[in-house]
Amino acid sequence: MYKKVLVPLDGSQYAQCSLDHVRAIGLGCRVPEIILYRVVETTVPAADKTARPAQAEKQAAAEASDYVNSLTKRLKDEGLQVRGEIGQGKPDEAIIDYARKNLVDLIIMSTHGRSGVSHWEIGSVARGVVNNATMPVLLVLTAGCRVAQG
Repeated sequence: MYKKVLVPLDGSQYAQCSLDHVRAIGLGCRVPEIILYRVVETTVPAADKTARPAQAEKQAAAEASDYVNSLTKRLKDEGLQVRGEIGQGKPDEAIIDYARKNLVDLIIMSTHGRSGVSHWEIGSVARGVVNNATMPVLLVLTAGCRVAQG
């Protein structure tokens, strides 16, 4: 069974489309550890070191932390064993690195599918995770997902 499930989130409501699946697997399989993981991108063009000052990075990290903490509390209240983590870097690489270092058994994530011409294409972050993961990845398409309003 799954002992550790990683749930990458990008801060959008569509990323939360995976949470119904997380609930079902977490409760149904009695997963002892679910990690909600938000990556704060720190990509600064090499030629322009002032493109993202330290203050903006701090603010982005604080917002990411608030977002993850809010979802963590909600899922804990539903009976899941959840904790939140924040990472930095290029999202797909940070997700894979975290999953490998922390011996994750399963990655569950939503995909917007925005990078391709066809609506069946998966997004670039999801593609990077799927192509490089050494553990199963469950992709949840956001098409048809009920997104909370407000």
